[in-house]
Amino acid sequence: TGTTSEFRGLFQINNDDLTSYFIVGDGDVPEAQTITLAELMANGEDYEAELVEIEGLMTDAMGDFESSTNYDVTDASGAGTLRVPNADDSMIDGTAIPSDGFTFTGVVGQFTFSDPATDGYQLLAIAAEDILADFGLGTFPVPARISGDTSDDPTYARVDIFADPCATSSTGNGVKYEVIPFMVDTAGDYTITTNYLVAGFDGFLFLYEGAFNPDDPCANLIAASDDFNDTSDSQIADESLMTETQYFIVVTGFSATSTTPDEGEYDGLVEGPMGASVTFNEGMTGGGETCEDLAMDLFAYDGYAVDSEGGFVRMFMEITNDSDEDCDVQVWGMSMDALLTNGVFIRPRRSITVPANSILRQGYNQRVPGEIADGDYEYTVSMGVYDDDAPMDSDIYASQMRTISKGAPTLGFNELSYEYIKATYGHDEAEFKAAFLAALPHTTVLKPKDWGTVEHGTPQISPIGVISEELPMETFVVTVGTTVGPNPFRDATTFQFDVPEEAAVSLQVFDVLGRLVATPAEGTFPGGRHSAVFSGRDLQAGTYVYRLQIGSTVETGRVTLAR
Repeated sequence: TGTTSEFRGLFQINNDDLTSYFIVGDGDVPEAQTITLAELMANGEDYEAELVEIEGLMTDAMGDFESSTNYDVTDASGAGTLRVPNADDSMIDGTAIPSDGFTFTGVVGQFTFSDPATDGYQLLAIAAEDILADFGLGTFPVPARISGDTSDDPTYARVDIFADPCATSSTGNGVKYEVIPFMVDTAGDYTITTNYLVAGFDGFLFLYEGAFNPDDPCANLIAASDDFNDTSDSQIADESLMTETQYFIVVTGFSATSTTPDEGEYDGLVEGPMGASVTFNEGMTGGGETCEDLAMDLFAYDGYAVDSEGGFVRMFMEITNDSDEDCDVQVWGMSMDALLTNGVFIRPRRSITVPANSILRQGYNQRVPGEIADGDYEYTVSMGVYDDDAPMDSDIYASQMRTISKGAPTLGFNELSYEYIKATYGHDEAEFKAAFLAALPHTTVLKPKDWGTVEHGTPQISPIGVISEELPMETFVVTVGTTVGPNPFRDATTFQFDVPEEAAVSLQVFDVLGRLVATPAEGTFPGGRHSAVFSGRDLQAGTYVYRLQIGSTVETGRVTLAR
């Protein structure tokens, strides 16, 4: 019981007058409505106080989110406002603003002085997981954006760009540096610009071809630029670059001993010929550790195609370690749409050990969701050291890319691909841009949860040269395609899993002492994709173990409840 009111268009319960309430039940969280900013602005009253999801959002703001602040955001359809409430009402305050695109999943609010209240609709960022950064595979049409922060990077002695012959600088000894490896798909002149976002950051920009070795920074150097007394940016203009060649951008500073250390955040652009693309990768930077020299290959037993209903691609990977050292690495997968604008990292990454002088072969099943449009998708498996906080900064030792085809793509789908647009409209910059922007709103949006968890079989390890022709069937598993998210979570998390055909299903959650705390799912389930919600509202923060049994298949894992 209590009173309600409306403040600047937003209907609300008056907290001071709330005298009593009771909880009817802990029902499932409703599925978020996927909309665009244009739809929100046109029909805001229909979405006020409802759960929505908007993908592909961008903002020019940088740094960390601040409480009680509005942020201008855009997507392919239009513009809108994202609001971070006061510090008591939001956990977003102080978190990093994504430098590239992001997805918002949360509630719509309103703040307006109009009467009637028909405008002022806002995206209210409250929970930490309301804003999730979108990470692409790393291939982007030019101009391609670069960004980073040298604060936690290693140090070296930079080149004195005025020395002839090339020599290192005594003033620049011990400065921090960051390396951005990349390749281009079109030969021509490229311009690289970096903008330093920290006051007093006296930055330098270097470009290397083939390899970069911090112990020998003069080797392979092809261009350099100084910002000339803190003009805030550096530029290497009209440098001729070739295809099938590894290049390295190195961002560094003037001196490590200046009053304001020459380090911190920066951003910039790589610009080139019309229709060109830049692939940011993790090329070798010279020297190299033993495990960085592992070789990798990827094979499919029955091809890389599924029908329109979705399904599984049955694959195995082969990793060769011809060194005398055991290597611990991580393997993860990624998928990208045909327009090369929307890529997702398929989690979780998996840790494996490849013994010295051995070949590891491991079979697995990759789920391809039925929810996405028919067409071709770039699927990449990478090996190296995965960065949980910034997947695009992961150290990639080796990778393999394959095209997974779903269903029978129509000509209309092919017209939405970057390669088609480039080949058809690449002769005219205005036509190319118009076609690209026209395709953008119609491009399939990929989500990690749709691709499901990659299920791995038992690794087969053999000495080099003694590997069998066929991978044993027991190296494969019948996947249940389980995903859990968010994880860690604050109030509740959702399990999603596949049931191949009608079967008994039991999902139980235990604490670390082995005590059963919840049974989110129990009973006979028909074939298909299912979900179950685990609520931690009445539980202590910590780690919990789940056991999911579908027929005779059993899977276990962990979830973390955070407060």
